[in-house]
Amino acid sequence: MNSASKRKLLLFCHQSKTEIVLTKNDANKLAMSWLERLHDAQMGHYILSEKQQGIGSGLGFFLTVFTVIITALTFYQNTSDVYKWFFAILCSFATILSAIQSFYRPSQRSEIHRSQASRYGALKRDLELLLAKKGITPTEFVSQLNEIKKEWDAVAGESPLTDFDTLKEIKKKKKQLAEDDLEPVKLI
Repeated sequence: MNSASKRKLLLFCHQSKTEIVLTKNDANKLAMSWLERLHDAQMGHYILSEKQQGIGSGLGFFLTVFTVIITALTFYQNTSDVYKWFFAILCSFATILSAIQSFYRPSQRSEIHRSQASRYGALKRDLELLLAKKGITPTEFVSQLNEIKKEWDAVAGESPLTDFDTLKEIKKKKKQLAEDDLEPVKLI
């Protein structure tokens, strides 16, 4: 090992207010680990964004269909009990769908996840550029890692949670990418 790789580098952990001592090799391993975690976070938020968009579209479609049917039935003059119950049930479904769409707000949730996925993607690109830099000193490398970590902490603090089903889906998609030989290029 050369003397540069034996040199200890400090990575400051803001949450616990401690410094972590790293070798250059450890710092590179950490950066590669972060790259994978950022990729997973980005993918997870994009998956959740698509799911929420689908939920919003489905709710909107059925709400529109029920509203059109209810509007058409208001002009139908039938006094049978079956008609009254059918009309009441349709009105109830429309009200429930409207309430779900109003309070659950799937379109807004979709946009939040999409925005966070975009921010994780920007962090991932920053880290990829850092890993691709030539001639950077180990001290500069760790300093820039600290900056990326600060930004990552800020993004993570504002991000909605990713559920376990989505994490399983990420693993499944990564496995599929590996099998299809389309795995993303890893730098360094």
